[in-house]
Amino acid sequence: MMGRKSFAMRLLSWVHSFLIFEGIYVLAAGLGHIRGWDAVCFFARGLWLFVPLVLTDIAVRRCKSLAVFILSATVLTGCMWIFAGAFPAGGLTAFICLYRCYGKLKQGEIKRKMRQMPGEAAVKDDAEIWETPNLLDSPKAVHGIVPVFIYLALLPVRRHELSGLTLFLLAAQLCVCFLYTYLECFWEFINKNRNVANLPVRAMKKTGAWIMGAGILLLVLFMLPAAVYHKEPLENLKFDVSENADFHVGEIRREEPEPDLMMEELMRIKASARKTPPWVMAASKIVSILLLLWLAFMTLRMIFSALKTAAAKFSDDWEDEVIFIRKPGESPGGRMEKAKKKETWRSPDRRIRRLYKRAVKRRLKAGVLGSETPLELEQKAGFQKELKACDIHELYEKARYAQAECTKEEVKQCVHIFSNFDR
Repeated sequence: MMGRKSFAMRLLSWVHSFLIFEGIYVLAAGLGHIRGWDAVCFFARGLWLFVPLVLTDIAVRRCKSLAVFILSATVLTGCMWIFAGAFPAGGLTAFICLYRCYGKLKQGEIKRKMRQMPGEAAVKDDAEIWETPNLLDSPKAVHGIVPVFIYLALLPVRRHELSGLTLFLLAAQLCVCFLYTYLECFWEFINKNRNVANLPVRAMKKTGAWIMGAGILLLVLFMLPAAVYHKEPLENLKFDVSENADFHVGEIRREEPEPDLMMEELMRIKASARKTPPWVMAASKIVSILLLLWLAFMTLRMIFSALKTAAAKFSDDWEDEVIFIRKPGESPGGRMEKAKKKETWRSPDRRIRRLYKRAVKRRLKAGVLGSETPLELEQKAGFQKELKACDIHELYEKARYAQAECTKEEVKQCVHIFSNFDR
């Protein structure tokens, strides 16, 4: 999921996701008793799902801002709600957008942990961070459990034509998974051995295409008769409870509840108890209000912190934090952690570093690897040609490494220098 995919693989992933969500339409038609031509039109409306599947896949790869993606997803969900209906198109579009966003946040967390790992051994030891959601991006055979559950849910409805359609969706989904796995392994082999001498890449691509075409032909020859003349193995299963019932309604006896002596004693004590003084009631109300305000403040603080973390993961922004590693045997509350300066979003150090990163990104089209020093970044961005390059280098190093905090005058100086750079 982290690497680049060919257009054929992305097309197969879109078809795979469409087949999964089309099963939701089949289930909705069975539960809603939609029949005849209305059912055909209802299934055809499922083709609208290709729009959010394709657009969200493109947006999640191109968009770098979480706010922009959420706004685009809201607009897309509203359009699908209007043109394709609230259910199930609108709900499925919202699910697709949320799932794409979750996958993007998970990838951002993986990249951030990769930057903090000292070597390849740590990457192999911490294998859990590589687990990313792949329901909409990487077709797997295990995803066929979704149409299986839909098939079982349609059995009580006794709609054999919908059960057959569900089995057809399952077969098509397995075929798509087979083709996707073949292309994934094929391109992985080519990319791994591309630099080998005398490797005929073009000839291998043509041979791979012929093999895939033969596989598709064999799948059609073997599965088409089963799709036309199939018979569901569970279609004769009956759900008539009345035939095998061993009891009658008239035989049910109503048991009278026994008196609860404990509850009667508690009610008698409550009736004889004194009333609570008014000042105690007022104090309890004040304490309750203060507790609710504190809970509301902590909740808003946690939400704001989560949104900041999500925006940082979604943007895939390169970090310039200095990570200190404690010496062996040093306690967690050592001198190095106590000397770490506290920074906020509006602090002068953070503002100078943000201005520096924006200026580098505007001039550096090749992107930032994350392992360059400030001097190497300035050389790639062409800052050495500017008159104030030394000043901005010193300001950034002070904001990033120095223990002393920068001042507001230095922030104004940094803004003035970068404004002259853009002219």
